[in-house]
Amino acid sequence: MGDMEVKGTAIKTIPEFVKVKFPDEFNIWIESLPQESRAIMENRISMTNWYPLNSALIIPTKSIGEMFFKDIQKGAYELGFLAHLKR
Repeated sequence: MGDMEVKGTAIKTIPEFVKVKFPDEFNIWIESLPQESRAIMENRISMTNWYPLNSALIIPTKSIGEMFFKDIQKGAYELGFLAHLKR
């Protein structure tokens, strides 16, 4: 069985969230990510493509929580709330 994947629709709002909420720190956040996560977040995210779950969703979300909220759960909540509003 291969690694779990997540569809682009689930991760599209991650870089948008940081650009909107923390525009001055977007580049710092991007640079803090591992190479695979950084490549996904820096490039156009296709709504129909599938991406590695850990690199595309878990690592960037944890990073947002730690960097901007000092709390992974709070960061994930805020990110999810924005995604909900964009529907």
